[in-house]
Amino acid sequence: MSTTPLALATERYDMDLHDFTRCSWTSSDLRATWQPRIQRIAHMLGELEWLALTSGLRRCALKLIPEYSLAEASRNLEQNGLQLHVLARTSIAGTYRASLQPPSSAGQHAVWTAAADPASLHDFVAAYHARDEERVGELLGYPNCCSVSFAERWQRQGLIDTTWPMAVATRQKRVVSPRHVIIPSATEAGVHLRWLGVRAVFHLPCSFDCAQSAALAAEHRALAEQHGFALEWRWLAELQQQPCEWTALHGIAELKTPLFKIAARTDATLRKYTVQYEGRASSTGAPCGLSFPFQTPISLKVIGSETYKAGLRNPISCTSYDPVEQSEWYHRDNGFSTHYAMSKSHAALVRSAVEYLAANDGNRVSHVLDLGCGNGALLRTLLRAYPSLAPAGIDISEQKIDHARSLHPAHVSNFMTGNLFDITLLTRLPPSPLVLLMIGRLTEAAPEQAKTLLAAMQQQHAHVLLYAYDDYIRGKEPFAALAAKIGVSLSRFREGLFVTTAMLQV
Repeated sequence: MSTTPLALATERYDMDLHDFTRCSWTSSDLRATWQPRIQRIAHMLGELEWLALTSGLRRCALKLIPEYSLAEASRNLEQNGLQLHVLARTSIAGTYRASLQPPSSAGQHAVWTAAADPASLHDFVAAYHARDEERVGELLGYPNCCSVSFAERWQRQGLIDTTWPMAVATRQKRVVSPRHVIIPSATEAGVHLRWLGVRAVFHLPCSFDCAQSAALAAEHRALAEQHGFALEWRWLAELQQQPCEWTALHGIAELKTPLFKIAARTDATLRKYTVQYEGRASSTGAPCGLSFPFQTPISLKVIGSETYKAGLRNPISCTSYDPVEQSEWYHRDNGFSTHYAMSKSHAALVRSAVEYLAANDGNRVSHVLDLGCGNGALLRTLLRAYPSLAPAGIDISEQKIDHARSLHPAHVSNFMTGNLFDITLLTRLPPSPLVLLMIGRLTEAAPEQAKTLLAAMQQQHAHVLLYAYDDYIRGKEPFAALAAKIGVSLSRFREGLFVTTAMLQV
């Protein structure tokens, strides 16, 4: 029998299933561990789309944006000299789709957009509507070999899943039969887990060992680490090192790994096609067996394992453990269910504060006041970025203020129990050029109380950083609409995944 791989397109028959993706996990414990990680990986990749554009790594970018975020995304890009162009409207899908889905009457809608500088955007839109895939790939920064292959497979052959031709084009492969290929290992060019949103590059490579795609993935990794996504990238790399098996039959693809099984739409064939990726190692806790060698054939001694060696190369500093932050009150005092949720929200908020301080010579800002400070954890995070600041806070809860004083022992007298709308309390605190205030404190207070507090801020020449966490915005109106209700103007508006911030113009 011939061992030359067949061209799947020659055996495909005329049938297309509805676009779908289904995922089932090996165990509930693995799902609890890895599903949040995959969500964080997806968020990282969404950020990298823009970072690769604004850093000059690519000339254009494609991104799916919820309709309600379109105006803000456009404004943010304009600050970097970039423009946004809407290519199509689509439905928001919770899982990977090989094609855009037409907007439905129910559910949220999104827009498929292109972003670039004006000249590049004009070229891109023209190439996109002309279906010039090679030119589109060039403007998006994709390797030419991959753009040419994509145009051939996707456009001319009409394939909806390029996994098989990618495997056939892989140089380091073993051909078991005309419809069965084994890949011993893959570089970061592998996108076989794209159905979960896990990929190191944004295009479909020409092969699993495309050197140019691997080089582009390395640039993405450096960009991710530079912007604080090192942990998410390590998770991504760990997933890509998992052994997995892709099979296709009758228009349904199955992707099996030690962690999960995915079912998705693929090109319909009468006979089964198989691609097996041997990978390097399974995740800790993943089951062994269950088909295709999802287990290490030889049990290594602990001291010889890669995990043990990696631990020696990356010792944990004794200063990295903070027992205070492990206390349950540390996040619950501030209304968060987990320390992780609070740290991500506070980190985004602090970035806005640091940007303001950097733009206004932070050395001149001696004090920062948090109105409704909880236990002072937010101020603690801010002081790590600006240690010269002296913190102050007001909160109605005596217990939270006690915690705040324990977190800031050098500034005990700056934390007071009381109503943040009590103007007399402000006179007992040092003047604070920067004030942190949740917008909900103003919108949910009596109008006269809000006006009196804002007037006091104006009298003290304070700059107020308004903010709202994402769960508050989802349950209310957009941030700008809330500001309009209390009659204030905003500047430095910044909408993020965890928190929205703006400077109040008083």
